[in-house]
Amino acid sequence: METGTGFVLKTLASTGDDRLMANTADGRLIEYRIDSAGGWSSKLLASADWSGFEKLVSPGGGLYYGVTSAGGMYWYQDVNPTDGSGSDIVYHDDDPVDTSGWTQTLLSAEPETAACMGRNYAYVLPQSAVSRSELDDPHHDYAAIDIQVPIGTPVYAVTRGTVGHIDGGFGNGITLTSADGTTYIYGHLDSRGVAAGTVVTPGQYLGESGNTGQSTGPHLHFEIRIGGVKHCPQPLLVALYDGQTPPTPSSLPISGCSY
Repeated sequence: METGTGFVLKTLASTGDDRLMANTADGRLIEYRIDSAGGWSSKLLASADWSGFEKLVSPGGGLYYGVTSAGGMYWYQDVNPTDGSGSDIVYHDDDPVDTSGWTQTLLSAEPETAACMGRNYAYVLPQSAVSRSELDDPHHDYAAIDIQVPIGTPVYAVTRGTVGHIDGGFGNGITLTSADGTTYIYGHLDSRGVAAGTVVTPGQYLGESGNTGQSTGPHLHFEIRIGGVKHCPQPLLVALYDGQTPPTPSSLPISGCSY
């Protein structure tokens, strides 16, 4: 069955069931949706700046990967990939997958497998936001970590889980509760970018760091609780920063963080 004609596109990739994504030579990013009768509709996600990609690929879950003619791979995150809007696409131009080497003739991904790609955890900040030497410094005498970053630094989901909102001393706070009941807390955010009740995947945008609540300066407060008991997140974050498999949350110390 012919879906339609007039598709003058640079690339075309599947992003999920009955959804396609394309870019054009003049820089537009367009989403197409195919209905059960074989008809289609389109939404303009971005009006410019997408012409530099020679390939687009998506494993679903709102994750988009673009490859340039120079072989660089960059990733983008659509916070709500079902809303037909590109206003909530988070751009990670300062944190590419790689700046070169992706010169394959064909690149593809199986849609709707973003949560099954072998990545159960993701680092909670842009890699460039803080140096490793600061991340692994000894700090609190209780099991939590405060990472000094400027207001407006993006923060990301450490694992798959359900978002909650908390306030009080945490200011604009977010909780992320995984399937095993482990709760991850992000405190003092400047803004929350995900609604309570949303199920997010590792690396998904949650909001931006700030200085709200009981805070003495701009930073991200991050902690892990299992059954109400705090477990020091520092070894887990250092492993993620290094690209290593992190320790299980239950194995993390319940005493103060030191490394």
